[in-house]
Amino acid sequence: MSPSHPRSPPGADITATQSIEPAPALAPEPVVADRARELVLGELLASLRRRVLSTGGYHHRNYLQRLSAPDAAALGLPPGSSVLLRARRSGTPELVQRTWPQEGVTLSRLAAARDRLGGGWGVDVPQVVEQDNSGAVVLLYVEGRTLDQLSPAGQPVPPGHLVQIAGFFAQLARLTRSDVPALPTDWPDDGDSTGFLRDRVSWAADHLSAANQAVHGGLLAELGVPRHAMDDFGSRLPELRPRPFALLHTDVHRRNIVVRSVERPMGEPMGEPDDRLRFIDWEHAMFGDPLHDLATHLCRMRYPAWQQRQLITLWREAVARVSPGHAHGLDRDLPVYLAYERAQSVYPDVIRAVTSLGAVPEPATVHQAVLRVEAALRAAAEPLRLSQIPDRDVIGKVLCAWRERRPRL
Repeated sequence: MSPSHPRSPPGADITATQSIEPAPALAPEPVVADRARELVLGELLASLRRRVLSTGGYHHRNYLQRLSAPDAAALGLPPGSSVLLRARRSGTPELVQRTWPQEGVTLSRLAAARDRLGGGWGVDVPQVVEQDNSGAVVLLYVEGRTLDQLSPAGQPVPPGHLVQIAGFFAQLARLTRSDVPALPTDWPDDGDSTGFLRDRVSWAADHLSAANQAVHGGLLAELGVPRHAMDDFGSRLPELRPRPFALLHTDVHRRNIVVRSVERPMGEPMGEPDDRLRFIDWEHAMFGDPLHDLATHLCRMRYPAWQQRQLITLWREAVARVSPGHAHGLDRDLPVYLAYERAQSVYPDVIRAVTSLGAVPEPATVHQAVLRVEAALRAAAEPLRLSQIPDRDVIGKVLCAWRERRPRL
């Protein structure tokens, strides 16, 4: 769901922006300095909006921009700095819940929490340079490689990285409701784990299942997913143990974990990884039951089975050192959250797979879409009580026939 962190030069799914005109040389007067900053940021955001309108993508697009020396100075950044211009696209299907509309606000609140907690809060998150009301944000770019480039899905994660990931979740448990942006007025009370999960299921039933029936309902039915499958899943939910809420990232997977590079002089090739992890893409963060974050992480990281057990043990130990209550009932309730994640994921996975085919599907693209849909159906079969999983030939025919009937979607 999220683009990988770009390399330098930018990777395949990151489009580099064109150079902008250097900002005027700075004068010492504060008013002039503020005006120079305003001009540079205005050019950056305008450049971002122009390129977002002309490119594709699901929820957002990223653009890497190396700043000229005058522009970096105007923004108060070191010479040679690069920024990541990040903006949301309108008109895309709402396939992931968004609690807070502006990622930049969330990151700014995390920076304030870091200052409050001091050096003991070891979460490395992107630094916000600027943001606007449209959801566009300018972030300071830190060089590195995404974890999936070093440890692809299905392969073990280095032990040191595994410890850092568990520690990341523990550090999020230190944040309270006062550390995060304002929540909706009907948000579940802190500690109401059952209410929190029921709200997630209700959102999925409304926004993933019901909202997509008109366009994708027939496709889902042909693949064996009944119209009211998510509602039925919600009716079977058990009561959960109460746990204190925490800040949740909700999308910690290998492409959203950056292994930072060793600092190197300007103009030299990227340095070797220094093993420090940075967690990016906070646009779907929320405040709730920490087991929800753990479950989404386990499903999306695709650890080998033995390492998944290790991560759960490390998570329990790390979180318990911060607040034992956050790990209360883990053995009983984690399977419920895993079932929810597998159940709701079938909707976005099918929709994205069929959309990826394009107006004239290529065989290789069809093959990848079939594999993705098959995996999603198999994962959702038990929690949604799907009676039969079609074979790959049937899935391919269903996807291509649906796409042929709707070439413009």
